[in-house]
Amino acid sequence: MQRLGSFSSSADQGALQRFFADEHFLPLQCRDIVDRHAASVPTEQSEADAQGRSRFLQEKFEANYGLLAGLIGKLRAPTGINVESKRRKWWNFIWDEDLCWMIGPAHAIGKAPVRFVTTDGAFHTAAAEASCTDRVMTLASYLTATGGAIGAE
Repeated sequence: MQRLGSFSSSADQGALQRFFADEHFLPLQCRDIVDRHAASVPTEQSEADAQGRSRFLQEKFEANYGLLAGLIGKLRAPTGINVESKRRKWWNFIWDEDLCWMIGPAHAIGKAPVRFVTTDGAFHTAAAEASCTDRVMTLASYLTATGGAIGAE
């Protein structure tokens, strides 16, 4: 059985949970992504550019990082995550995390805002934490908002 993130002590579990719940997690994660990508190209990046790119990721993809932080926070369990579990389909979380990149207050196709229609509570929570609850809707709320038209905006 393949497991991720098992810990030998409750102190380690608590420290991990606090780190991923901390307000500094998102800025650190975004800055790490900016720095890793900048290192892969042969040009220099100023500190101001790095900070601006990091802020851009934080603002545009906050819902995605919130969902990711939630998953990583689950690693605090004493036994870790059983990635082969038939009951808890962790592979589906990877799919959800990828879909969450589409949720954001300024995401649009042309001039039409991107709306994500689902009953999955994790998406609604991620959107609420990113202050864009109007971008994730149930089918009923979408149909009400569009007057019953599919694909209308």
